[in-house]
Amino acid sequence: EETADKFDVTKIFNSSGFTPIHLAAFKMQNKTCEVLINFILYSGKFKGCLALPCESNGPLTSNSEEGSERKRMMQRRYYLRQWLNQHTQGEDSFTALHFASFHGNLNMIR
Repeated sequence: EETADKFDVTKIFNSSGFTPIHLAAFKMQNKTCEVLINFILYSGKFKGCLALPCESNGPLTSNSEEGSERKRMMQRRYYLRQWLNQHTQGEDSFTALHFASFHGNLNMIR
């Protein structure tokens, strides 16, 4: 069974309310952030993809394999943005970008 079938990395929180991406940004672990992002974008059976909020992203040809793959990647990117912009749970409400900015980590911000 593939790793992507075992758990949804976007639903994991530690006792402080941090997701793995929050913790990696807080600890300035660029490689960990890269691995987490690539897991969402490129894992073959990632189940977290939601329908896009609108179809204003241009025409997609559902009959073509290229159109289907493009739509899946757009869904994954949308879901990734939602996850990256998620606030920590608890009293403080920070995003991964807040942590990267606080530490002056320009590579992670990009």
